[in-house]
Parts: sequence; structure tokens; C-alpha cells
Amino acid sequence: MASLKEDEKRNVVPNWRDYNKTAKLGEFGNAAANTRPLELFPIDEYVLAWQDNKSIPFAGDLVSAAILNGQEKNPKAIEAAKFIISHKDEATAVLVRTAQSIIATPEDIAAAAQLSVPQKIDRIRNQEESVRNEIKLLKHSRDYCCYNPIAYCELARCYVILGQLEKAKEAMNIATHLAPGHRYVSRSAARFFLHIHDEDKARHIIASTPALLKDPWLLASEIAINTLMERTSRHIKKGAELIASRNYTPFSLSELSSAIGSIEMMNGNKKKCKSYFKTALEKPNDNSLAQAQFLLSKNSDLSFEFGDNNLVIPNAFEADAIMSYIADDYSQALVTAVDWIDDMPFTRRPVQFAANIAYSFLKDYDTAIDILDLGLNANPNNPMLLNNKAYACALGGRTAEADKVILEAKRSPMSNETRICLIATEGLNEYRKGNVETGKYLYTRAIHIAKESSPTPSLVNTAILNFTREELRADSQFDKSILELIDKIPNDSKETIQLKEDIKAEIKQ
Repeated sequence: MASLKEDEKRNVVPNWRDYNKTAKLGEFGNAAANTRPLELFPIDEYVLAWQDNKSIPFAGDLVSAAILNGQEKNPKAIEAAKFIISHKDEATAVLVRTAQSIIATPEDIAAAAQLSVPQKIDRIRNQEESVRNEIKLLKHSRDYCCYNPIAYCELARCYVILGQLEKAKEAMNIATHLAPGHRYVSRSAARFFLHIHDEDKARHIIASTPALLKDPWLLASEIAINTLMERTSRHIKKGAELIASRNYTPFSLSELSSAIGSIEMMNGNKKKCKSYFKTALEKPNDNSLAQAQFLLSKNSDLSFEFGDNNLVIPNAFEADAIMSYIADDYSQALVTAVDWIDDMPFTRRPVQFAANIAYSFLKDYDTAIDILDLGLNANPNNPMLLNNKAYACALGGRTAEADKVILEAKRSPMSNETRICLIATEGLNEYRKGNVETGKYLYTRAIHIAKESSPTPSLVNTAILNFTREELRADSQFDKSILELIDKIPNDSKETIQLKEDIKAEIKQ
């Protein structure tokens, strides 16, 4: 049984992209066109090396260094990119794509957007080479910028993408030591420590930032992190005052307004929620827009007043994926969710979302497994992702592989909910191997534990629905009267409705 706990809750915790992309998105208070790229380290050395050695390795280093420093328009970098493309038979596919990104035409960008889901997954999978090259350049750059906190922040992000969390933690600790009051460093550090489940440190980093009460971006993060920890921020009133003051641009207030609006929704005050989201959606970023779409997906009686409908919001992959999910356009939801993974390659949410679309609605189990493998690269040994991979393997008939994944998951510490899901998933796999009695025992055990210990009725109901489907498939001595009980299970999610449809399909066979 798949475990989707992290998808049940969402808050506007800060996204974490590289520095120059974040600057271009306008999160530093300047319009993208007026934002000057940050030079992490001088690229003169790479320019000279390229001029002296017109070869693929030196061209690749220059192109990568230029991208890291926001100097994609540097004439020498463009020259090196064209050299790589003209000698693409001698370069790796990843390096060719990197070079193409510098000199991409609008037609090239449009063509990349039309790649198939397997092609996009393959592109993400192969990015490890470029990430490792970024690490090499950033480590070398410390000779020039040993006190540059952004370089350490970027280094931490690269390590997280590769799943090297201890190295990432070391780099991020240096970054926060060098710049404890820097908005980008603080928000990135908070996101990192949330990623490794050190919520207390994430909250402390934001809360101790000197500019907290004057910076709506930081205040939004502080409120969202407290909400995630099921705590009440003592700065909500201050946040409301910043919003009411109108001393900040609508864009700067967007995350803060959505953070407070989400709390009002949790408290049952729909009117105040809608009021705050009216402000949040006046000129949203991708994070606040996704928060709005998430709340709409969980509350069918909720509606929001959106601002300019023609406003183009960069990197709004999460919001677009949720919108397609709400509209039952699961194929498009999967496409956009894979773009979301590409944009946020270390996060679990897009992986879980995309995999769920693939195995629950599209019945594309191989794609679901490939997606979960992407997530496991950045989140090694994560029991929730391992459970979901085993679930997809079992559904897809890859039972031997599912056995290995289940065994791997059992070696990792896990929550009680994930443990229940893993027992049920093992039951599913036994059914698919033909071991009906063992499968029945495991499902019954999972349901019993869930009833005794889980405060989430949906967990029990999901286990019962999966169990029923497997009993029908096995054509065992199944008590058909239980189908009346199935109808009484509330249709509280699209997944529940789909499981019921799957059960009806088994009955007809």
C-alpha cells in the first residue's frame, strides 16, 4: 500500500533553487531584468585555459563556470558552447545539453518542453555528471572565495541532489556561520534542515535572523515552519501588520499572505483565509500559487479570487501539476510533475506526487518505479519512497524486485504509518506471487495495527480497499458481502475513488 503522508500537508516553506535562478525569479526584491547575477568566483582562469587549449574538457569547464556565475552571455562561454556542439560526438550527452542551454533558441526551448516523460526522466537521471562538475568547480573556487557564503550554499545544494547529506550539512553550516543574516542563505538553510528532518534547527535559523520582523520573506518562512511543526508562531500578528501596511510590493507579500491564510483555513475561518489569499494571489510566486492550488484540491467548497489571469509565473510546475490533477488530466499532471522534479531534484513531494499519478491512475508502473528511483538518489534509504517503489513493483509484476526493496526498507527507521504501509505492501507482493494466505495474513495484520494505533481513518480504508482488490484477483473464498462495506467507505480522495473503480473492474472479470 502506497504511503503518501508528506502529500497530505503542505506549507509555504521556502523553495531552494540556485542563487542566480532565485535572483531571476525576483525573490531578492528586484525585477528579473534588473537583477545582476552573482559572481561566485572569477571565470577569467577558465577563459584563459580555454583560449590556450581548444578542447572539449576546457570548453566544458568554461561553460559550467559561466552558468554557475550567471554569465551565460559571456562571448567566450558562447564560443566554447558552440565548440562543444560542433564536436558533440566527442562530448557526453550531458555536456552537449549544458552547452545547448547557453545558446538555446526559443524553438529549442519549446522542443525541450515537448519531450516525453521517459525522455525527461532520463535527462534528470543523467544530470549527476553536471552536478559533480559543479561541485568540482565550487570546491576549486574556494581558493578565491573562502569567505563567500553563497558558494558554500550552492555546494550544499549540489551535495543534497546527490544524496550526500553529511557533506551538505557541513557546507551549509559554514554558509550560515559566514552570513547568519542573509535572506537567501537563511531560507536555503531552513529548507535544507527541514529536508533532513531537523525542524528545530530550521526554525532557529529563521527565527534568529536580525531582519525577521521587517522581511516578509523571512517572516513567511518562520510562520510556515512553525505550522509544519504544529506550533503557533508568535509573529502572526506582526505578519498581518506587514501585510496591512502595504509598504511592500504584492509579490514580496505573497508567501506571507498565503502562510497566514493557510493558518486561517486550518482554524476554520474560511472568510479570512480567502481574504489573505486575495492578497497572496495578486502577484504570486510559484510557491504561494501552489499553496492556493493545494488548498483548493483538499477543499472542494473553497474558492479563491486570482489576480491577473494572464500573469506568467515562472517555474509554476507544482501548481500546474495540481491543477491538472484536480481536472482529472492525469497524463498532463504527470508531465508537469516530472518538470517539477527537474526544478526541485532533491525534494520528495514531486516524486511522491508523480509516482502516485503513474501507479494509481495511469497504471504505468515502470514509469512510477523510474520516478521513485530519482527520488531515492537524493533521499537514499528513505522508507516512504522505498515502500512506494515496492508497491509499484508489486503492481507491475516485478515481485522479486519488490522483495529486495521491502527488505531494504525494513533496515531503515520509519514512522508507524510507513510501517503499516510496508506490511500491507508486503501483503500485496505475496498475493502477486500467488501466496494468498500469507498475503491475507499481512493485510489483516496491517489493518489491525492501523485500527489500533493510527489516528488516520483513511489509512485503514486504503488498506481495506487494496486488500479487497487482491482477494478478488486471487479468486479465493471471498465474502462478497464485504462489498457493501466498501460502498460505505467515504470518497475522501481521488485515490479512494480510483481504488473502488479498480475493485469494480475485478468483479466484472
